[in-house]
Amino acid sequence: MIARPDEPGGRRPDASMSLLADLLAGKVLDPGYAEAAARRAASGDSPPRRARGAGVLLVLVLAGTLIAVAGAQVRRGEPVAAEQRSRLIGEIHARTAETDRLQDRVDRLRARTERSRAAALARSDEGRRVRRRLARA
Repeated sequence: MIARPDEPGGRRPDASMSLLADLLAGKVLDPGYAEAAARRAASGDSPPRRARGAGVLLVLVLAGTLIAVAGAQVRRGEPVAAEQRSRLIGEIHARTAETDRLQDRVDRLRARTERSRAAALARSDEGRRVRRRLARA
């Protein structure tokens, strides 16, 4: 349960935010850090820029190298991808042609079966009656 400020023993809602507010205002600083900052300001020393510059340069060189290697690998993989794509397209065409041939065969076999059924039914009186019944249905 949350204590309300108007209740006895309640705290202010922003009481837990005081540390964050102090940090943003610059009030919370370890005394050792404050002394070092004051000494540096008094002596006119600035943080070593050369070390920071070298670190930034190193990071940039590493990032550039990484990007260059990634680009080279992508370019190296393009012919392989094109070859695989071409092979897959050829396989698709071959399978499509095979499927078309099989569909033609199914159509021919259906027609042949229908002719055989019609001929078998036409041979007898019972078959002719069944054929007429099937034609009506």
